[in-house]
Amino acid sequence: MNRILPPQDRPAPSFRTLGVTPGDCLFLSPRGALVGQGRALSSADLPGLDPRDQLERMRAEARRRGIEPLVMGALPFEPDGAPALVLPERVLRLSPAQVRALRRVPLPAEPPRARALDVVRARQVYLESVARALDLIASGAVEKLVLSREAQFVLGSEIDTGQVLQRLLARHPLSYLFAVPRAIQQAGARGVFLGASPELLISREGDMLRSNPLAGSAPARSDPAEDAAAVAGLLRSAKDLAEHRLTARAVARGLRRFCTDVRCPDRPEVLRAGAVHHLSTPVSGRMDGPARDALDIALALHPTPAVGGVPGDAAPGHIRETEGRERGLYAGMVGWCDASGDGEWAVSIRSAEIDGDRVRLFAGAGIVAGSDPEMELAETETKLRTMLDALGLAPDRPATAPAAPDTGSAIEVTR
Repeated sequence: MNRILPPQDRPAPSFRTLGVTPGDCLFLSPRGALVGQGRALSSADLPGLDPRDQLERMRAEARRRGIEPLVMGALPFEPDGAPALVLPERVLRLSPAQVRALRRVPLPAEPPRARALDVVRARQVYLESVARALDLIASGAVEKLVLSREAQFVLGSEIDTGQVLQRLLARHPLSYLFAVPRAIQQAGARGVFLGASPELLISREGDMLRSNPLAGSAPARSDPAEDAAAVAGLLRSAKDLAEHRLTARAVARGLRRFCTDVRCPDRPEVLRAGAVHHLSTPVSGRMDGPARDALDIALALHPTPAVGGVPGDAAPGHIRETEGRERGLYAGMVGWCDASGDGEWAVSIRSAEIDGDRVRLFAGAGIVAGSDPEMELAETETKLRTMLDALGLAPDRPATAPAAPDTGSAIEVTR
């Protein structure tokens, strides 16, 4: 099991009593939690520099000030987008045991229902974008394109991000929980980008690298027999298996640039993340050349076909043109990197931007030959449920919703 640093030896409080505020940077994984408090230096102070240069400037500032050179934050989907990295003045750590205790804190009351903005139009726009993507695939321009959509809501009062995080932690215990204040990305920006991602882009511990690409999905079911049938169907789905194979092989190729003995199983597992079952392949390798830090490796892998497409060099341009907007931090990466180069970066999906009483949610689906626009729209609706549930905005649970919180367990394929 990976470790970040020796944790503090005291019981885990709630997010509120811990003092986590919208101005703090949070990253929580199955191996523990980091809370970056205060800002010694952030991306907002270093506009125009790429993430690697910002990382080096922050490390230099840490040496100058005699503080821990640990950098946290998020990077956008677009390579020319603005990073959101921070060198915290202080880093609070919680062990896995403390996180488990924090998960047992009673859930807060759900907030009032919200008013959705332009839901019908947003769905129609997404259906039209999928149709355009299918035309691109039919013409041979791309083999796969991951298209995302937004959903916007307005509540009657300011959203308590600590309560949202508490619900995410309780319901998605093995996901990568994150919160990144927008002010570290751009001076004067408001709000926070947060979520609970099931997908690990890269973890580095010493010379060991690990990744867990996800692609191909099916809704989870509340009835055990129906859920088992959904899992079996996903493992037989030629479309989903082909989509997943593109992603797993791309990640394995990426790791071979740094590693020997890359391990990538031939058949995927199934990983449940809340309301969604995902095809999942754990990929690992051991670095054999010059040491590369976790952020550098993450940048080399991003974007994988799980959030971009195939071919990887052409897909982002088609995505921007088809979606008609920049994604920002959605479908980028979020995590941390320390002075030794160790770190952990998750794909920033199942996420939302929260600003006062307003929230923007994001979800996407992979489009390949044979995709049905209505089914892809339904997939995004299922994926949006992670944040809708955490915000207290979800309607009564449909039959496809999970009956219990995500256990994080994987169902291995019999070879």
